[in-house]
Amino acid sequence: MRNADLRSACDRERRASKRPWLVRSRHLSLEVAGAYAVVPYLTFTLGEPIGGWIADRLVAIGWDEIIVVLLAAIPIYWLRVKEPDRG
Repeated sequence: MRNADLRSACDRERRASKRPWLVRSRHLSLEVAGAYAVVPYLTFTLGEPIGGWIADRLVAIGWDEIIVVLLAAIPIYWLRVKEPDRG
């Protein structure tokens, strides 16, 4: 296929599809994508004060601060984001 033919085919496809990229390629509406984007912020908003309260209670009953910090790091290690397989 010549370069001009390829360009015109891409232009036709672009004009034919008026839907946004997320809808065309990932089948996500803007509302669904927004809902997924809010989840990490809500989780952090709830988890940060609860985790701080738990850490304060543990230190108040005599736990060493280093142990509390290491315990807080365990879920971060378990839940770290892994790269997707590109196979």
